Amino acid sequence: LGWAARHGVTVIGGLPTGFADSPLDERSENAVRAVYDDGGAAFLALPNRSRYPRAAFFDSPDHLSEPAQIRHSRAIALALQPLIGPPGEHPVQVVATHPVPTPPRPRWPGSSAPAPAGSAPEPR
Repeated sequence: LGWAARHGVTVIGGLPTGFADSPLDERSENAVRAVYDDGGAAFLALPNRSRYPRAAFFDSPDHLSEPAQIRHSRAIALALQPLIGPPGEHPVQVVATHPVPTPPRPRWPGSSAPAPAGSAPEPR
């Protein structure tokens, strides 16, 4: 958060997603909020506190299914508008905090050379 403040990057934190039948207690929610408040960042909590039915997740309380993730992202986008303005009003730049690795290309069986782009090695 310090780096962001020094470089003019706006940070808006929020609550992690989780199961609706396992709500985040007030103390935990306040602890998450305090991280952002203490760092001089904004904080946004959705009306549902980012809690969804278990059926909205595909493998853990951290991973919403694609349809649920789209709905969650839209809810965040709408809630952010009062904080950052309507689309197109301010340029938005997405900054990755970690480089995204390029997956290795498949290799031909028995060879250390990568397969040509657009082709796939024979299945074994």
